[in-house]
Order: sequence, then C-alpha cells, then structure tokens
Amino acid sequence: MVTSASTTDEESGRMPAVVSVLRSCRQVFLSVYGEGLLNTQPGSAAARDFAAAETGPAGAWPQEINQLPRNLAAKLVRQQADLCAGAALLAEHDETSEALHSVVRTSFEFAVRAFWVLDPAAAHRVRCTRAALAEVVSTQMTRRAASKLPDTPDLRAARTKVRADAKAQTARLRELFATVEEGAGGDPLKWTIEGVHHATWTEIADLWTDAENTGVSGGAMYDQLSILAHPQGYTATVGLEPDPKDGTRVTRVIDTVRVIKVARLCAQTFYSSATLLANYHGHRSNHITGWESELSQAFPGFFR
Repeated sequence: MVTSASTTDEESGRMPAVVSVLRSCRQVFLSVYGEGLLNTQPGSAAARDFAAAETGPAGAWPQEINQLPRNLAAKLVRQQADLCAGAALLAEHDETSEALHSVVRTSFEFAVRAFWVLDPAAAHRVRCTRAALAEVVSTQMTRRAASKLPDTPDLRAARTKVRADAKAQTARLRELFATVEEGAGGDPLKWTIEGVHHATWTEIADLWTDAENTGVSGGAMYDQLSILAHPQGYTATVGLEPDPKDGTRVTRVIDTVRVIKVARLCAQTFYSSATLLANYHGHRSNHITGWESELSQAFPGFFR
C-alpha cells in the first residue's frame, strides 16, 4: 500500500517556468488563430492543395474535400492546446503521476494524428484519404459503442442516426475515391482507401519522430507513455520504493527530472503541430517566435 510520497528537489526550481510554458500553449494558439492562422497565403502548401483538381468516380472533388486534412488538423491542434493547459494545471498542483501522464499521452495522440493528416512528406491526395479514414473510424466506433448500450428512446434515435450517417459516409467515399475496402469483420481500423490504411498510434509516432529527426523511436515513446498512463502492477509503477522492513509500506517518490521530461514532450508536440499548421498556410507569427524564447528558457536545448 502506498503510504506517502516525496519529491526530489534538484530541479524543483524549474517547475514554475515549465508550468508557465504549458499554460501558454492555448494562449499562443488563440493569438495566432486570431491573427489569421487559417488564412491561405499565396505560394503556400495550402494554396496549392486547395486549388488541386482531384477527381473520383463521381467526377471532380468539391472544395471541402481538398480542405478536409487542414480542417481536421486545425481541430486537433486546438484540442491539444486545451490538453496542454490541463497538464499545466496538474503540474502546478503537484499532480504529477498518473493524472499528468494520462493527459500528456492524450495530448501526444492529438499532436501526432494532426501530423499524420497534414504530413508534408505525403501527397495531397494521400492526406485526404488519411483524413477520410479518420472520419470513418470515428463514425464506426461511435456506431459500435451505441450498439452495446441499454435500449432507450434517445439511444434508439441515436443508433438510427449513426447507422444512416455511416451508410451515407460509405456511399460518399465511393464517389470520391477509386477504391474503398471495408474492414474484415466490421473492424473500422482495417478499412483502406486507395490502398491507404488507418495507421496505428505507434506507426504515426514513428513517422513524427522521423520527420522531427529526434533520433528516438516514436513507437517506443508512445508505448512508454501508455504504460505510464494505464493501470499497472507494482513492477511498472514508476517511483515505488518498498520499505525493506515492512512489506505493507511503500513510498511513492516523484522525480522532478522525469516530470520535466514529460512536460517537455507535451510542449514539444504542441510546438510541432502548431508550427506545422502555420507553415502549411504560409503564416508567420510573432506570437510563435516570441514564445520560442520562453520554451528555450524552460527547457534548455529545446531547439537543438
């Protein structure tokens, strides 16, 4: 049984700056958004993509399909900013174990998913298929969850709606893309569109770390975050120190160095996804460049 907790002091003086950086993520996003983050600048990747003349079995794509990756990425980055603010609140009040790990892991997922749908190394049409697959998974997972809940009038109506939405979505995809293969056994994660599959979290994390040239396996990083965030036995719970004289007593030691590393990952993934979105539109912001000095102060070597 965990009976007490303590915190190492070596890096405790850095925590206020770390908390401030995490809290500022949302304000940075809102400031950049307010000055025209999503306005397409001439010569930008967004300008090129939005003017693309893509076609499918039903003919020319409507404009909103060309914008689907951007729209999804913008939503994900906005949500990630809220998660960073939540991480700041937890760190500020010394909730730096499972609660913080869970929020940072979720923030990581939002960041790398945004990267996946707006990946500069992927062709525009591939990015559109990725965004479409993300919508398929959302629709099908919602349908699966609703099907297993108790039957009530409200849920019955919700099931009818999501079933109709799923049918319409599939029909629409077949108009837009040359091939749409539904997942075996109804598994939405097994769908493919024009040969593109819905990548796993570890696959996407590896793509992100490769693009960022981190020298670290993104898949391994994600697996570690998952271990930290999920219920574990004693052997995988970080910081437990059993009392050698009393097997019923365990001390939880919170290592500030590790907490700062976790917070840095949260800030790093937000910076990555926010600048990806801005660069895609050709947007240059003093809010971002000004924030970079705060990042460097809180996390020395952040821009190595």
